[in-house]
Amino acid sequence: MPDQQSDEFQGTEPAAPSGPPSAGVDRRVFLRGAALATAVAGAGAAACSTKPNPLGESSSVDGSASATAPKGPAAASGETEARGWAAHDGTGNLSPISFKRRAVRPDDVRIDIKYTGVCHSDVHFGHADWGTPPYPLVPGHEIAGVVAEVGSAVVRFKPGDEVAVGTVVDSCGHCAECVSGNEVYCLNGYTHTYGAKSQDPGGYTQGGYSNSIVVRERYVLKAPHGVDLAQVAPMACSGITVYSPMRAWGVREGWRVGVVGIGGLGHFAVQVAKKLGAEVVAFTTSPDKVADAARLGADTVVVNEDKEQMDRMRRSFDFILDTVPYAHNLEPYYPLMKRQRVFCRVGLGKLSTPNEWGQMSTFGNQVMIAASNTGGIRETQEAIDFCAAHKIGPQIQVIPADQISDAWKKVFDKQARYRYVIDASTIKA
Repeated sequence: MPDQQSDEFQGTEPAAPSGPPSAGVDRRVFLRGAALATAVAGAGAAACSTKPNPLGESSSVDGSASATAPKGPAAASGETEARGWAAHDGTGNLSPISFKRRAVRPDDVRIDIKYTGVCHSDVHFGHADWGTPPYPLVPGHEIAGVVAEVGSAVVRFKPGDEVAVGTVVDSCGHCAECVSGNEVYCLNGYTHTYGAKSQDPGGYTQGGYSNSIVVRERYVLKAPHGVDLAQVAPMACSGITVYSPMRAWGVREGWRVGVVGIGGLGHFAVQVAKKLGAEVVAFTTSPDKVADAARLGADTVVVNEDKEQMDRMRRSFDFILDTVPYAHNLEPYYPLMKRQRVFCRVGLGKLSTPNEWGQMSTFGNQVMIAASNTGGIRETQEAIDFCAAHKIGPQIQVIPADQISDAWKKVFDKQARYRYVIDASTIKA
């Protein structure tokens, strides 16, 4: 199926933001969760828990969608049958699975899934790169669909509404981070959309590579009117992942912004930075991506860390976003930073292969090294609305469910251009 372009987006121009958030906004806690590693940007992943749950958990988990294994206990009254595709081990081969979704509670929304994006995180989780997940694992945290049923206390949604779900399906709701709308940084640990401990049948959340999901109303996002749901799905993760740090550190007109890596995150980041008014420089190791980066908005494209080009750019960047999900050498990028500016990482590779970086390159000009997770629910909604209003979004290729394993391989081999999206109507029993 041909790539679907974002120029089909419809939407009205939003009101101007109230101003960039303070440079002191904390976005340095990376991939917070019970057994996800905490990574200091530029240094790579620091640790990997040996717990059997690498995907995040909450001390008050009561709102995530979870599946039973094929031979699990009989379903309680009100539970619904779901179909999905699951990883059963670290080989990267997925196969069909039937499981149960919980009964709809008063504050729940049951969603018929239409599309789910294939995130590089799914590949890492499924291959046990970040610790061994609970198998069988139904991945997927870039979800778009239509409301099928709502609980008695739900007020924001009704059946027929188009919605999205991202990486967070529960949190404690009462800590300082949750109260401020930063649920992904919940001080008690947020609940990831799949593989996180849950009180639902089966004990773990199961994600969007399926035909339905049940999520608490607080964690459901509104899909913009008139935007193809296949485009909306990746906005719930890749969109917010690049939007959040740019807003946190105030990317704006007049800034020079670098985007390292033009993949699922990077191709989105180029577009967001451009719409925020920045001059955008794309860095890629793939010569065949030069034309794409330019088409998406990059003013300059640097290939394979071209020394002559990079020497001319020394001490000229206000912000660099590193989206590369593999171990790589960070050393060439720090000399490009202006004094006291931010180099932020959002890509995370295998925890066993840390990135390379030297001490002297950051010593001389007070470079601030940071990292960022996805975003809270309020900010994720803001990111989705921003993308729709500015008519930007992921370049996608819609695939049937039986091509998921092949898509994972292509993502791993850097062949994706740039986001695979699963058509949930092809998920059969």
